[in-house]
Amino acid sequence: MENRTIKHEEWLRIVDSRANKKTGRKQSKAVARKRPSTHVWLMIFFITLACIFGYRMMDKETQVSVNTLSANTKQVIERHFSKQFMMGSWQLSRVKFGDSEIGVYVQIPNELALSAEDQKRYIQQSLCPSGDDYIWQSIGQHGLFIHLFTNNLRNSQYAQCLRA
Repeated sequence: MENRTIKHEEWLRIVDSRANKKTGRKQSKAVARKRPSTHVWLMIFFITLACIFGYRMMDKETQVSVNTLSANTKQVIERHFSKQFMMGSWQLSRVKFGDSEIGVYVQIPNELALSAEDQKRYIQQSLCPSGDDYIWQSIGQHGLFIHLFTNNLRNSQYAQCLRA
């Protein structure tokens, strides 16, 4: 009887080992397909990190080059436009300096009897500095906008001055 049990135990071991070999091979192949190596993930991570870092550095460089108006330059621009609107009923309200643009706000006593498009052309041709005016050197790459308003800044008509 002992021989029988030994044979049966051996048979069970053989069956179990074959079953383990079959399932072990399948699992190892499945695991290998599902999990890329950690080296690939590390490369993807570092490339992404380098791209983000490079983009942020480029963004900071463009911001520094745009925001270069000094206090002295701002004062020169304010004086230029305050001289333009010293006499008469049109008054310079304020000059607003943004990141990439300059807004000149002029208060007028009455609305102009022109269409919105004609007012834009009037501002560009009459109120904007000429292309060879010295003020453009102070303005640099900033956009220059002149706003005309009567009582409320929100209802202003404006136009962008061009360096033509």
